Amino acid sequence: MIRIETTYDINSLCPELVALSKLEGVWFTRGILFFVVFNVNTPIAFFGLKIGTSRAVIKCDYVSKEYRRQGLLKKFIVYRLKFLKNNMKDIKEVTASTTKLATNVHLRLGAREIEKYKCGLTKVKYII
Repeated sequence: MIRIETTYDINSLCPELVALSKLEGVWFTRGILFFVVFNVNTPIAFFGLKIGTSRAVIKCDYVSKEYRRQGLLKKFIVYRLKFLKNNMKDIKEVTASTTKLATNVHLRLGAREIEKYKCGLTKVKYII
């Protein structure tokens, strides 16, 4: 049974996943609302949002290796956009800095590319 819990304190729900994600290069900042995905009682993934007054930023996606390649990134993006639309009526713009692989998923979901960085990341934006 899959369930999702929200928290601003990611370490309280899944410290092992946080440690693994840091080894793979995930960066954390303060003020991120995390959505932690559990398979029964085991955390298998998390994804986040940094929410401002009129915009939000998609942050910190991580999936355990055994659950990758199952289309979860698309589901996480859609979940966040619906969450914002249903719960944060003042949020009209959502951005993300994406890897090459993730950029294509965002573009298929309606984001538009707004900037390419020299480091290989691309900034995309949704209007909701």
